[in-house]
Amino acid sequence: MVTIRVFVTLILWLLKGHAVNGLAINETILETNSNATHLEPTSSNNNNLLLRLGNSCYKFHTDPQIWNEARKICISEGGYLAILNTDQEAQYLAALLNGLYPESSLDDSIPDKYWTFIGFHAYFQKGEYVTIDGLNIESSGFNHFSPGEPNNPGVENCGTIGRNGLLNDYFCDRKSIYICEIPAKQ
Repeated sequence: MVTIRVFVTLILWLLKGHAVNGLAINETILETNSNATHLEPTSSNNNNLLLRLGNSCYKFHTDPQIWNEARKICISEGGYLAILNTDQEAQYLAALLNGLYPESSLDDSIPDKYWTFIGFHAYFQKGEYVTIDGLNIESSGFNHFSPGEPNNPGVENCGTIGRNGLLNDYFCDRKSIYICEIPAKQ
C-alpha cells in the first residue's frame, strides 16, 4: 500500500509542480479499494489533467460556479457532477482535493472553501436527496453526511462533499468549486 501512496504523491507532485506534504490517505481505504491501483493521470481535451479511478475520471474545477452552472459544465465535458458510490471513493476524492487544492490555495472569492459541489440535490421534494441520474441517495451506495447535516432541507437543496469526505446540503445559488466525473474510455 506504500506503493499506492507514493504513486498518488507523485501524481500530485506532477500536477502541482512540487511534492505535497501531509497528504492523508487512509492505508485501510487503499487496501480495500481494488480500483485505487488504477489511478492514472489522463489529458482532457482542454489540456487539464483528469484523475482516473476505476472506470471514472475526475476533474476538479476551482473556478467557482453555482450548482446548476457546474452541472452544465460537467455535461459539456462529457460527464456529470460526481456521484459518490462508496466510502472509499469519497475518502479518496477528499484526499485528492486536500492534496491538490488546499483551502489556502483557493481564491478568496469562494464563499466556503471547505465544501465542493457534487451530483446530488433535493430540488423535487424537500429533504429527499437524489443523484443527478435520478436515484435516491441511499441507492447510490454512499449517503454519509457530516455530523448535523443535512440541516436546512428546503433551503440548502444542492449537494457537496466536505474535505472530510462526508456529504452536506448547500445553497444551490452560492458559488463553489466542483468535481466532474467523466466515464473513462475503455
